[in-house]
Amino acid sequence: MLFASNGRSSIGRALDSKSRCWGFKSLRPCFGLDALRFTGRALISKSVGGPWGFMAKVQRETLLKSIVSTDIYQRKQGRVLRRCTAGAIVLVCVLASQALYHSVLLDLSGPWAYGAVVAFNVVGLWFAYRAINYPVFADFLIDVESEMMKVTWPSWAELQRATIVVLATMFIFSLLLFGYDIAWKAFLELTGVLRLAPTPPPPST
Repeated sequence: MLFASNGRSSIGRALDSKSRCWGFKSLRPCFGLDALRFTGRALISKSVGGPWGFMAKVQRETLLKSIVSTDIYQRKQGRVLRRCTAGAIVLVCVLASQALYHSVLLDLSGPWAYGAVVAFNVVGLWFAYRAINYPVFADFLIDVESEMMKVTWPSWAELQRATIVVLATMFIFSLLLFGYDIAWKAFLELTGVLRLAPTPPPPST
């Protein structure tokens, strides 16, 4: 339905007692452009910086609260993937601190350089701990692990059979390609299309 400020209907004039129209459906639309503009101005005036600014403010507050909090989100769900993710983040932080120590921190004295490396690793450890407990990211990891649990993994015998089939197929196709290459080389040499330079004899000693 298109909204219009002064619209009129071309069909029936049935009484509409449940809506806030002018008594009949055919007189005017229930919501005109003026009403929509007024409602939009009211909603925007109630939020700080408009609706998008209000949502961004809520997101910032939620992220900041999650960083400084010590709560564990959904402790018993997604354990394996969340721990692996935290371990990967810690490993990246350790490697980054080592690279930082051997590049940027070379000019610093020993205690200051060691302190900077330790502080960097502590911050990385806390970031890894809070990242896997941030609700949005934690829910994603929990969903991924739950979907992975639904996967039907092959047995050891099925894995062996599939591996043999793949290796045999690769070997057969390699032989076929080698045979095609030899046949086309011989055919092109016979027709004179391909002319290879003779191999020079080895130098005499």
